[in-house]
Amino acid sequence: MILKDHDLEQVWWQRLVSHTATRDEFVFAVTTTGMFCKPTCASAMLLPNRHNVRFYANARIASADGYHACPTCHPPIAAVVSEALAEGRTQVRVLRDQAAKIRHTQKPRHLEFAVVKCYIGAVLVAFSELGVCYMALGATRDDLLIDLRQAYPHAEIEEAPPSRRDDLKSIIDFIDNPQRDFPVPLDIKGTPFQMRVWDVLRGLPVGITITYAQLAERTGAPRAIRAVANACAANHIAIAIPCHRVVRNDGTRSGYRWGIERKREILKRELESL
Repeated sequence: MILKDHDLEQVWWQRLVSHTATRDEFVFAVTTTGMFCKPTCASAMLLPNRHNVRFYANARIASADGYHACPTCHPPIAAVVSEALAEGRTQVRVLRDQAAKIRHTQKPRHLEFAVVKCYIGAVLVAFSELGVCYMALGATRDDLLIDLRQAYPHAEIEEAPPSRRDDLKSIIDFIDNPQRDFPVPLDIKGTPFQMRVWDVLRGLPVGITITYAQLAERTGAPRAIRAVANACAANHIAIAIPCHRVVRNDGTRSGYRWGIERKREILKRELESL
């Protein structure tokens, strides 16, 4: 299920139907045309089927979701430019934070890893001295180990000792039974913005999904939708930081770093566990 403000959408639909909405109150998109309009557009006089209508708070979010501006009532250029500049400033801050993160991860670290099997295939789990710092999903041990070395090129990496056996069993139990909290400490490192995004994701209940726009709103940066998507892509701890719960605005599954089929299976397992 997707967290949406259905009451607000119903209000917007009624204002669209009654032609009482103001020009900049919201925009509506039509899935059959691929375009979005202002509620005061002449096209609103010929209302599309409600099933084909999507509502957005502004033109930027509609555009980010893949819709094109209506040539009749296209949004004011100044507003679009202003929003783009604001997002650009956010991107600059994110890039600066990412540079700081890169400098941090250049420091040598000692990691222990193990590859275990679960219902979605092979899972590589890497431990630092503070907890799990890396979890990746894949097909083979060799491919996963290559990815780990690329993520931590300056770290000393070795096989996990037998003393990690209980932790690994608890992690597999968590993957198979997602109602539980993650059973071991996490060593999460990222930029301040990434940490905000990941904190929101970790707070989502099992079985709940969220859109990129909603995730941006919850991080306090509603214009930073692209930066939110980048933070999800940069997640190094699969499942424990549940970026698989992020979907497109229409509810369809978006891309997933470890494969869309795995994302589908993980979400299915979570829903079945409720």
